Amino acid sequence: MNFFNKMKLSSKIFLAFLIFASILLISSVTLFFYTYKTNTTERILEGKNNEMIYLNNSLNAWIQRYYSVTSAMFGDQRLTEVIELQPDPVRNLVYSNEIMDYLQTVRAANQGITSMFFVDVNNRIGSVSDLSYKDAQNIIGTYVARAKTTVNSAVWDTVETEQGNKVVLARQISYVDAQLQKNVVGVVILVIDEEELYQLYHEIESVYNSALYILDGSNTVLSSSDREALGHQLEYTLEDNGQTCRMDGQSYYYISAGETENGWKVVNLIEERSVNEVLYRTIMNNVLIMLVLAAVTMLIARFIANSIVRPLNMLSSSIEHVKENNFSTKVYVEADETVGKLVASYNSMLDMLNDLINKNLSVELKTKEAQLQSYERQINPHFIYNTLDMIRMMSAMDEQDKLDEAVVCLSQLLRFNNSTEKEVLISEELENVERYFRILKLRYGDNFEYEIDVPEEIQQLYTLKFLLQPFAENAVKHGLEKVEWTGKIMIFAKQMQDELIFIIRDNGRGMEPEKIEEIQKMLHSTDIYSMPGKNIGIINASQRIRLFYGEGFDIDITSIPNEKTTVYIHIPVKKYKGD
Repeated sequence: MNFFNKMKLSSKIFLAFLIFASILLISSVTLFFYTYKTNTTERILEGKNNEMIYLNNSLNAWIQRYYSVTSAMFGDQRLTEVIELQPDPVRNLVYSNEIMDYLQTVRAANQGITSMFFVDVNNRIGSVSDLSYKDAQNIIGTYVARAKTTVNSAVWDTVETEQGNKVVLARQISYVDAQLQKNVVGVVILVIDEEELYQLYHEIESVYNSALYILDGSNTVLSSSDREALGHQLEYTLEDNGQTCRMDGQSYYYISAGETENGWKVVNLIEERSVNEVLYRTIMNNVLIMLVLAAVTMLIARFIANSIVRPLNMLSSSIEHVKENNFSTKVYVEADETVGKLVASYNSMLDMLNDLINKNLSVELKTKEAQLQSYERQINPHFIYNTLDMIRMMSAMDEQDKLDEAVVCLSQLLRFNNSTEKEVLISEELENVERYFRILKLRYGDNFEYEIDVPEEIQQLYTLKFLLQPFAENAVKHGLEKVEWTGKIMIFAKQMQDELIFIIRDNGRGMEPEKIEEIQKMLHSTDIYSMPGKNIGIINASQRIRLFYGEGFDIDITSIPNEKTTVYIHIPVKKYKGD
């Protein structure tokens, strides 16, 4: 600390800037790294997830296409007639030709099928195959047995042949006779080239190191962009977050759209390291740019610090004797034009501060006095008496619902009035006025109506507390009492650039022009203590508005006898408390 105190002012300014720039640089890099990494990851996962959903739908359609080929064979008349040929040497030859012709017709209609086999209940085999004899016998021996033990569903699998990897679909074929009996006629086996699966996704590109896999229920790779993984079991460990996994010691982003109808699933693994490499390169480029900017900025800061400190050193010897916080003490120093202007500005600032402090103290005192009177007159004692008397009558008449509402409204009204806040949200001020109206509604019933229509955006602004209530009370007392029609009070608000206008209107007795002029004079009078008690509520409110917001904001009143009275309250727009 002693070392810091002994440093020159220019060195302190430069050191402070250096620390600030370092903190800003580190914070910026950290924030950029986190934001960029998060956004990049989310963008990758979202894009790939959409691709996986699309691919999963395409795969389901592909599966359904070949599944429907086998479904079409159920109860097929031509197939049934061929199978009904009884075993004998002549008919076996006819059977072989007929079944091969039938299978050839089915394969010709579905270009993706490379081989087809049909084994009926008499173990007669019909085939149309491009496979070797060994591969064909292996497929027939394996999947006929599996299909016979798999009822009401199909067997899907992959097999490696001399012609490459194939997808196998095996399924029992049956029909329902006239007695509604199920008759199994045999097993059909479709052999499809794995390249057809590969064509579904081979055009999906990725900037990062990634691989796409189609897996069966045991995680065996049926098809993949990593062609060396075909037929192997994919072993990975999915992390708890469900978005990453570990495989062969590496971390990958894991994207999957769930299982298909036959239990397959599409998985996309993106190497996390490849994503981070792009990220790190971007970060380093930005760090280098920031370092260059920081170096240039430090040079500029050194120059500015010296230019500021040099004239201040000349001034400091003359203001050393100023030890007390006395704003009336001025500084006089002989110096060149630059320092002379600085001293003149300093002395002028002291004069302005003294004037401002005196004015603020005066305004604060007047505001507190006006608010004190306002608090004393916030709720008309006569209104409280009538409300309590109404509560008493409700209790005597056992009107519990009205009684509860009246007590709650009155208690909330009193609680709001007794709070010490100077400014409140316009929504809170409107709620307080509505409580007052609800009590009046309970008291007068259908003889009293009210409407409050203030836009939501205006309700989020701030206003002086008790701005509206005095005018609402005045409208009831002087406008609606003793009228022979249903009294109604309406409150609106609109924003005109930086000014907010509240409009309070009643359909009461109204006032003559002479009365309006008299009230306007009282509203603009500065001596509120010598005024009569009549209309003191709105006069007090007018004084509070001018004291709080300044002379540029005020109240206007218009009236038509026996028709309506309208009060316009002009205040500034305030988005924040204390603004």
